[in-house]
Formats: sequence, C-alpha cells, structure tokens
Amino acid sequence: MAAAPALAQSAPAAPSLQVSGENNFTIRGVGTLAFQQTLESSVAIQQDEVNLANSILGGAVGQFYDVARVEVLSGPQGMLFGKNASAGLLNIVTNRPRIGAFEGNLQVEGVHRPTTPNNGLGLVGQATLNIPVSEDSALRLNAVNSTQDPVVKFIGSGSGDFGQEQWGLRAKYLVNLSEALSLYVIGDYNREKGIATYFDRPYSSLSPLAGARPLNDALGIVPSATNLLIAGNGQFFRDVSRGGVQATLAYVTGSGVEISNTAAWKAADREQNFDTDYTNSNGADRNYSDTRYRQFTNELRIALPASNRLTGQVGLGQLYGFNSVRQIGVNFGLDF
Repeated sequence: MAAAPALAQSAPAAPSLQVSGENNFTIRGVGTLAFQQTLESSVAIQQDEVNLANSILGGAVGQFYDVARVEVLSGPQGMLFGKNASAGLLNIVTNRPRIGAFEGNLQVEGVHRPTTPNNGLGLVGQATLNIPVSEDSALRLNAVNSTQDPVVKFIGSGSGDFGQEQWGLRAKYLVNLSEALSLYVIGDYNREKGIATYFDRPYSSLSPLAGARPLNDALGIVPSATNLLIAGNGQFFRDVSRGGVQATLAYVTGSGVEISNTAAWKAADREQNFDTDYTNSNGADRNYSDTRYRQFTNELRIALPASNRLTGQVGLGQLYGFNSVRQIGVNFGLDF
C-alpha cells in the first residue's frame, strides 16, 4: 500500500528501477539511499510536469490512481529536468480531463492474509469522475482510499498504530480559452497514517550473545524468517500529509510551437516515531522526527513541433521558494 509496493509493480516494464523504503529510488544501481530528508535524490521524481524535489513529496506517487503513463529514464537527465536528475528520472503523468465526455469508473481490491497473527485484511478503492463543465472545459475528480490491518502482532508495553490507512483527493480542471490558448489546473491532497511497511520489522535473526536475546525470550519472541511478533516500550506512529496546487498556461502558435508556463506550490508534513531496539527495555525508545517542507516552482518552456525536421525544447525552470524544518530526537536508555 505504500510507495515502494506500488512502484515495485513497474519493475517488469522497467527493470532498471529499484525501489526501497522511505521513497528512495535507484536506476541501474545509481541513486541516493539516505534517510536524511533534506537531501535531494539523484533520481528525480516528476509528476504532471512538476519536480517533487523532496522525498516526502515524492511519497505521494505511492497512490497510483488515474495514471496515463509512467516513464523511467535511465542515466543523467539534468539538461531537461534539473541538477537532481543525475542518475535518472521517474516521470508520472496522470490522465487529463476529457472535454465533452461524462464518464467515470470505480475499482475495488481486497486482500486477506491468513498467515498474519491478526488474520489481516486489506482494501483499496479508487474512483474517477469526468464532468463536462462547458463546451470548452471539463473537470476530472479522483478519490482513493486504502486500509491494511497490521501484518505483525505487537506484544510490547508501548503503543502505536501498526496498520496503515491512506486516502487522497485530486481535482483537475482543463479549459480551452481559445483555439490556441489553454489553462490546466490541478489540486491534490493525500494523507497517510500508520507504520505498516515502514517500521513493522520483527527480528528475523539475532546473535545468541545479543543483549536483546533474553528480553525477547521473556516475551516468547523467537527470531526466525517467519517471526511476526514485535515488542517495544515506546510509541510507534507515522502521520504524513501532502498536497499542493499547480497551473499550466499553454499557447500554440500557428506554426505549431508551444509556449507554456507551469507554476506550482507543494507542501508536505511528516511526524513519526518508533522504538528503535524493538524490546520492552529502555534501550533506544525514541527515534522521532518532525518535518515540514514547502516549495514553489515555476517553469517556462518552448517546444518545437515533433513533426519538424528540427525539433526539441528549451526551458527555464526555477525553485523560487524552499522551506524545510526538521527536528530529530533520539533517547538512549541504560537498562541493557
């Protein structure tokens, strides 16, 4: 349900793309695998012509709904997509509103995991509605909601949200102001809660001399490849919200040259904590982070017609506004 499983489904079509936790990507083995959220990955993520410069923003791609196509470009793409595309680009394009068409669809997917301690259930629902507003404009609405019961069983003295819930809304409006001039506006908001697929990591192996060994033994936790029991005396939670608005004004000349400008404001907030040692002892009970990220971008682009003998595009893009605040607290106890 998280970003990694959704994108991992692209692997058969794009084997060069590898996906790991916390929205880290590599292309042909090259990327930026770091927990530090203030770093820009060398694999750029772009959605509907807007660069998502922070990996928390990039996590929104985990909710793949109403997608037209996904492009994985290997190798340096800095000439067209900026300095943070030195290893490649993941380009996601969603479906545009269809003028003159009233249509919609609904998809529901369920899963049952009888091997989990809690007999886990999962549900994903997606809905799309395309509405003509006038002869020259249309509105397209998307909604998605997914829930997943905890895969692990928590038997510690702490507390937390061990499942996962995600939901998102997106509205897209397209209007042809004239035969040559169009305006395309997108607004979206996504919310994610729960630690499933992020911090629900049971012990699969443990040295007989490890300090956590007697603590696990006391709770009946036996490290193995099939162990799904975890413990902890701290809190486990993850709360992420993402959203933004963008607008593209495009003009096509009589010779087919397109001049467009895309302005976008994006925001992401994330607060999370987990008990790092996964025991009931006061070892490393607090791995806490609180992140706030804001960005404003603008790109002016000129594209020559693809049918010309001489084709190509030139653009000027700029990250005009950037604000990121991150706080981290780690508490190490002395009970081991």
